[in-house]
Amino acid sequence: MMMRKKNLILFIGAICVAFIVGYFWLGPMWRSDKSEWPEFNTEEIEMIYTSNITEEDCNFCGTLLNLHRGEDNLGIFSMNDAFISPIRINRYDDWGRLVKKGDSGSGTNINNAGESGLMTVVSAYSNRGYATADISMGEDRELDINLAAQHYCTLCLNRIMSETSWGEPYGVGMINYKTGEIKLFTDSLRGFMLGDYYVSCEPYAEGESEEITDIDLLVFYCPDRYE
Repeated sequence: MMMRKKNLILFIGAICVAFIVGYFWLGPMWRSDKSEWPEFNTEEIEMIYTSNITEEDCNFCGTLLNLHRGEDNLGIFSMNDAFISPIRINRYDDWGRLVKKGDSGSGTNINNAGESGLMTVVSAYSNRGYATADISMGEDRELDINLAAQHYCTLCLNRIMSETSWGEPYGVGMINYKTGEIKLFTDSLRGFMLGDYYVSCEPYAEGESEEITDIDLLVFYCPDRYE
């Protein structure tokens, strides 16, 4: 009897451990495949740049975005590094489900791509539907197309570059996790829509620098109010 009880306890314990491992390890993997970006017209993209990176290893096609892919949120990314910093205005649980319960507080996250690369300080206010972000571009200010070609497949590389307008692009931009829309920052870009988000930009020079080094962002979640 005692042996049966001990075996039962061990069996239940094994099930609990398996559930916990599956929840934290497999959960993000399952939810990463739950949605795909809307198709875009590849014929409108001029294929100027080439890359040896496959879709599986691409920062956007591959696994880098899988944790948040499909969420109605934005991310700040570096072209020169395998780095992306999320802006979580809409909150999701570990299974990728939208959290509809209010949150009166705010969350601030600091991320960086390396000692001298892109650094972000993001504060999101979910209840009010907006966020602020301080971007210090560091050495990622200068777009290095050869470095970018080591992180993005040929299609993504050309799609990103085709979205650039109004000036020389920096090596830092934003992506919409839900739609896959992309925008690189430039010295003359002051505001733009990205899916259901409006992003206001204020580039400035830090310290005694004569060149733009930082960008302040004010991000509003503003979906269509009327059909």
